[in-house]
Amino acid sequence: MADATTTGTHGVTGEVEHDVRPAVEVDMGSTDDQDLDETPDTTAGTTATLAAHLVHGARLLRDPQYPAGS
Repeated sequence: MADATTTGTHGVTGEVEHDVRPAVEVDMGSTDDQDLDETPDTTAGTTATLAAHLVHGARLLRDPQYPAGS
């Protein structure tokens, strides 16, 4: 990968000279979601937000647009 400046998930800006996937795996830790007894609140909240955004987008695509849709 070529050198590039990027801003990461936590707002940290820096030079990237390698594949960033290992850093993401470190942030996730060693616990797999399927190994948990309950879904974490942050995961459930993020999933609900994503679902709401997808429904909104689907409705925008489904409904006729004014006046071009007439």
